[in-house]
Amino acid sequence: MLPALMAAKFAKIPFEKLTATSPLQEHQLKMIRQMSTKRQWSNRVQIKIIRLARNKPI
Repeated sequence: MLPALMAAKFAKIPFEKLTATSPLQEHQLKMIRQMSTKRQWSNRVQIKIIRLARNKPI
């Protein structure tokens, strides 16, 4: 599948569902929300951060 098509496929997930099913702990999501408010990040930026954290090996 082309990267653009893959991005379009994943972009249809609602922000609330992504945060609810995220493997991040509640305090991690809270920190992302606080930083996004302070720095005026969009939901799209928050989603990218969550996806990066999800794919990071421990």
